[in-house]
Amino acid sequence: MISFVGAGAGDPDLITVAGLKALQAADIVFYDRLLNPLLLLLAPKKAELVSVGKSPRSKGHAQNWITNLLLQATKTQQHVVRLKGGDAGIFGRLDEEIAPIKAAGLPYQIIPGITAASALAAYSGIPLTKRGISHGVTFLTGTQLLDGQLPISLQQQEQTIVVYMGVKHAPAIQASLLTQLPADLPMLIGRWVSYGRQEIIPATLADFVTIMQQRQIENPAIYLFGAVAADYQANTNWFAAKPLFGTRILLVLPELNYEKATFFTTQGADVWVISQDMAENQRFKTITKAWLVDVAQVQVLLTASISAVLFEQQLLNLDLPAIPIEQIQTASEFLAKRGYSRDATEDFSG
Repeated sequence: MISFVGAGAGDPDLITVAGLKALQAADIVFYDRLLNPLLLLLAPKKAELVSVGKSPRSKGHAQNWITNLLLQATKTQQHVVRLKGGDAGIFGRLDEEIAPIKAAGLPYQIIPGITAASALAAYSGIPLTKRGISHGVTFLTGTQLLDGQLPISLQQQEQTIVVYMGVKHAPAIQASLLTQLPADLPMLIGRWVSYGRQEIIPATLADFVTIMQQRQIENPAIYLFGAVAADYQANTNWFAAKPLFGTRILLVLPELNYEKATFFTTQGADVWVISQDMAENQRFKTITKAWLVDVAQVQVLLTASISAVLFEQQLLNLDLPAIPIEQIQTASEFLAKRGYSRDATEDFSG
């Protein structure tokens, strides 16, 4: 049995109940680069975790290799989970990955997820459709807009248009759309949508490429074009108003714990975890290493009886970069300084 599970777009709480149940029953999980790695903490400790993510900066795994890997695992494992960011059926190559499963007559299920377009609109505080303004939504990829490959119909001009995977070809996308849509068309650029590092930048069709260059916007990013984007204001960005929004936290626990980690994500923080258990840390070492690329932005929060010295030794044992002592404090102290209740601080003190 294989479950194709949409993990949602960034915020780990966006996974569906059905997706959560599938993940908790997995024997092996094949996961993508863009999903929130905290979700992997929900898989059983015995489950094998296999990264099959692709990156614009590297060649990554060939799709045929991934597809064959899924097929072989489904033949030998009781429950396989293919965990994909967003919704597996929206530009997620679901058709390619599921075809050999169907051909072999193997059991499968598809569990939808919240796609990045929905998350961008919701976390911007705007709708995707609006009576009398936008009567529909069109999802496109950046390559579909290159060199006028996909003309925008008159009907689509009255809709919200969301472009996935368009960073690399932004100038060509802009040039294509400018021949079909007004230059002052409002739009939003969304990056790391629904994560604590989320960026939402208002622009117009005429100036969004310049803004991206000035802001050095890289993947993952998504564009939303249409009149509904004019509804975006700084005060509609409710997620950015959360008390810990923009804080990058490495939470150090006696053992990995999804609920403790997501306490901070519900407050708007961007979070990853390590524990005192070296086996757990080795299991997630690749994720931890990638998460600590920009050490200067990380706030380390210690829990229970874990000392700064012990934490630094853990980093050394894992061959990870050291973190300055001034960026390390207890989780209780961190929360108390920010006015959280005693109940909240005590949850991390013992």
